[in-house]
This record gives sequence, C-alpha cells and structure tokens, in this order.
Amino acid sequence: MVGRKNAEKEVRWREILQRYADSGVSVREFCTSEGISEPSFYAWRKKLNQEQDRNPQAMVPVSIDESGPSPSGEPLLR
Repeated sequence: MVGRKNAEKEVRWREILQRYADSGVSVREFCTSEGISEPSFYAWRKKLNQEQDRNPQAMVPVSIDESGPSPSGEPLLR
C-alpha cells in the first residue's frame, strides 16, 4: 500500500508542478493560491527533477510530412 500512496502523491505533485509551470506567477503566489507550503513545493520539485535526471526520456517527438512520399513510398519523418 505504501508504494501506491507514494505513486498517487507523485502523480498529484506532477500535476501541481505542471499547473505552476502554466501559471506564470511566482512560487509564493502559486503556493498561496493552491494552499500548499513553499517547502513542500520545492522539495517535490527537487525530488521529481532528480528522478527525471536519472531516467531521461528515450523518445523524441517526430512529425510526419504528408506532402509527398519518400523515394521508398513511405511517409517522411522529421
């Protein structure tokens, strides 16, 4: 059960940090409006950033060029 609760907290804090990133306000203003403490905000941001640094994403975004086929007839990836 402890693992599940931690996973739920992690999901919640990822959502909070995304809302902050989208907010355009200071950390203090955001934390006040969300009813969370600044130390908790900074601790979770640090924790999740460290985890991301240890586990970088292996995928990169691509787009498909549908303006015409490649010489092989397959869509071009950018």
